[in-house]
Amino acid sequence: MKILYIYKYCILGGVTTQLVNRLNYLSQMCTPYFVFLSDHGGRSAFNGYPHIYILDNKQKMINFLNQNKFDLIVTIDTYEIYEVIDELKINVTVIHEVHSTYITTLMKLKEVLAKSEIAAIITPSEYLKNKIIMNYSEKSNIPIYCVENCLDTSLFSYKDVIYESLNNERMLLWVGKLDDHKNWKFFIEVAVDLKAHLKGDVIFQLVGGHTAPDSIKNEFIRTISKYKIDGFFNWIPFVDYKNMPEIYSKVAKSGGLCISTSIDESFGMSLIEAISCNCPVIAPKVGAIPEILDGNLSQYLYEVNNKEDCINKIIRRLEIISMDEDYITKYGNSFIFSNYNIPKIGNKYLEVILKTVTG
Repeated sequence: MKILYIYKYCILGGVTTQLVNRLNYLSQMCTPYFVFLSDHGGRSAFNGYPHIYILDNKQKMINFLNQNKFDLIVTIDTYEIYEVIDELKINVTVIHEVHSTYITTLMKLKEVLAKSEIAAIITPSEYLKNKIIMNYSEKSNIPIYCVENCLDTSLFSYKDVIYESLNNERMLLWVGKLDDHKNWKFFIEVAVDLKAHLKGDVIFQLVGGHTAPDSIKNEFIRTISKYKIDGFFNWIPFVDYKNMPEIYSKVAKSGGLCISTSIDESFGMSLIEAISCNCPVIAPKVGAIPEILDGNLSQYLYEVNNKEDCINKIIRRLEIISMDEDYITKYGNSFIFSNYNIPKIGNKYLEVILKTVTG
């Protein structure tokens, strides 16, 4: 089976990571092609795989589809393809994947569902699936499947790293894009209060933001300076994805944790990455996050945008004397390895696409 994946941004981010993970599984049974509408350095994630294309205008996409016949087209939050399909009158099965929780993106989905032939919708969480059913799905006869994101567990596991600091500070890590959705300003507010409460016992590290507009980067730098925490705050705009396990492992070794401050999440990839490396997490009870942090892991949830609850959960975790008292460091990574490994999720995904293509 020949599959075409289409996504706007060829970037070293969450969607690209999922495409690479799927390639590792699907390439045994299928021939995946990947088309991106803009190049932001994400090709390296595919390790030289030949079928990666940057088609930055409509005519290039038309030419590409005229030259290739696909059994299945999968578009991920990318709506430009529907105009091309309609114009060429291609008879092909189309699956639409939704990974974004932005209202503007979901409203586009509602428009497309009203006029385009989509065979199925796939989301990475039950939360997003239910959100689409309740608010954005005009055609109740279109099946909507939940297939969770998967993790390369051969890469993401605890590494025996060396952690050195002047005063044995514990690291508090935040990972994500500098946008309103990820709520980076709330993390800084939490950092300011924690610095006052814990004195010099912690340092803060933010990873991400290299694709943010300069105006946002400048606002971020000004905010750090304004609150006078720049001496305790380390910003790393870009990290090669394969080096992230080392960062999570350093945080774990320091006795620190990874903090999420999102106001909505379609999945929560950084959380399972951290947990797989024995790095404890504190995250808001919002979106799909409670699907990951359920059962014993739910003790690490706080009420979204509730600074007092967030800080109390962080302090309580930092006060744990023995790591044996912490569920994540005892059992968390085995939970992630069992539930989100590539073969398990890959097989679930393959079953969905085969069912959709064969009708």
